[in-house]
Amino acid sequence: MIEAQAITPTSSDRSGATHVEAPPTPPVVFPPAKAQCKTGVQPLFVRGTLLGSVFRKHSPPPADRASDADRIPSCCYVPTPLEAEENFETFRKHMLPFLPFMYMPPTLTVHQLQEYYPFLWFNIMTITCMNVDRQLIMADAATQFLAQKTIVESEKSLDLLLGLLTSIAW
Repeated sequence: MIEAQAITPTSSDRSGATHVEAPPTPPVVFPPAKAQCKTGVQPLFVRGTLLGSVFRKHSPPPADRASDADRIPSCCYVPTPLEAEENFETFRKHMLPFLPFMYMPPTLTVHQLQEYYPFLWFNIMTITCMNVDRQLIMADAATQFLAQKTIVESEKSLDLLLGLLTSIAW
């Protein structure tokens, strides 16, 4: 008669000794952290239904916004409104399909993007700039601005994250 034996996985090393392997431990799963949002700030990129309103038209900017000088990198090259429109359309047509982490509704204007996400806007203007020397200067200004905001001032925002991801992607 054959007796049933418990089968334990074993492994052997080069010396010929047999080791009993411990069963794998289940992974530790932490609950999601509660998002900390400022009241009154409406996000530009919102998940929702396809037919729902993703971006509210003509919503006023929050009153607690800092001045424009504190929201974009200081750079001697800032595109004109016409250049900004052309650069934004170039980004939307040719580059946005390759950035799966970002959605921009078709109704979004360059002015609205600049108003709500100035660092992302600046990075879009930087990567779509046709003049290489100007693009390098703008990229350097964006890098210094990001270092100042994240490391020195410990600022955390979706604007900084999306701007950083956009510049890294290109």
